[in-house]
This record gives sequence, C-alpha cells and structure tokens, in this order.
Amino acid sequence: TLKMIRANTDCYTMALCQYDGHEDALLSIRDLDGGKIQKITQAIKDAKKSGAVEPWGLSAKGKAELEEVAAGKAKRDKLTKENVTLFMGDLEQGLDENAE
Repeated sequence: TLKMIRANTDCYTMALCQYDGHEDALLSIRDLDGGKIQKITQAIKDAKKSGAVEPWGLSAKGKAELEEVAAGKAKRDKLTKENVTLFMGDLEQGLDENAE
C-alpha cells in the first residue's frame, strides 16, 4: 500500500499496487493475495493497539498540521469572486504571439 500526503498540498494519496512497488512508499508489498492482505492488516492493527506505532494524524505534529489545513480550507471556502485576488501578472490578459 502507499499512503502519503504530497508536499505542500492537502492531498492524501493511497495506492494499492498488486505487482509493483512504488518509490515513494515506506512499505511495498508485492504479489498480494487475500491471505497476505489479512495478515498485513492484522499486524498493523496489532502494532497500533500495542502503542508501538502512533498514527501521524493522532500525533501532536499531525494534529497541528491538520488544524492548519482545516483553517486554510475554511478561509478558502469563504472566498467569493468579489473578494479574491486575481492573478495580476504580465499574462493576465493572455499571451497573443500575433499582437503588434
């Protein structure tokens, strides 16, 4: 499995790759079948239950970042066309290669 949050985004990604690993994964599991998935799932549940692993979202750092993301989303959701800053750079009107 691959679970990650892409840098500088609030995008959470999870990928299940049956045959190939993934270069960004902390754990790659190849040639999956039902029995192997159940064993891995149980091992992860046992590790969480024992306290050996702290899920990032429950850590102090994770909670702080999730609160920051939620605040950013709340701020973004309040934006309207009237109060948003538009791109005001050189290409605001577009690029016309035929312009004189």
